[in-house]
Amino acid sequence: YQSQNNVSLRLDDLKSILCKKPVLLIFPGSSIESIIDELNLLDYTKICVNFHNMNIKTDFVFVSNKRRFDELNIENSIPLITTSNVSQNQKHVASYVHLLNNEKLVFDNAGLLCIKLMIDLGLKKLFIAGFDGYSFDFSDFAFDNSQNESKSINESISKVLKMYGTQINLVSLTKEKYIRINTHD
Repeated sequence: YQSQNNVSLRLDDLKSILCKKPVLLIFPGSSIESIIDELNLLDYTKICVNFHNMNIKTDFVFVSNKRRFDELNIENSIPLITTSNVSQNQKHVASYVHLLNNEKLVFDNAGLLCIKLMIDLGLKKLFIAGFDGYSFDFSDFAFDNSQNESKSINESISKVLKMYGTQINLVSLTKEKYIRINTHD
């Protein structure tokens, strides 16, 4: 397909950018709040996933959801990495369908899509912060789920992360809360 070829061609320069220094994916979990200063000191390429925190120096924002894309209010100075279902008009566009996984509850989870993209771009090690999972505690940044739904979603995310962990070394800079990221134990 022509559009698929264009999508992959539009990632070539991204690959060359991301291989220059360590890459850190930053998620909106509450665990990042206490380490924002430390994150800003790291000489990593920082990618916020489906959100943007104005207090974090960010190199890219990854967006895989049209609603999030429309809600994001970021300056034009921060480059976007979008999936093909969101926008074809960005410099960096990845094939949405190619990044999906087979776990029904989380097949299109933005974090998992972004990690799969990093694997596809050839990264061997990936740092992660704030990928806390889903909580039943509504005071925590969480999806509005019942306790059983949250547990099932977290188990599905952990299962996909374990599979991805055979292809990339995932290192969490924040304490794991509801999902297992440490895949090398």
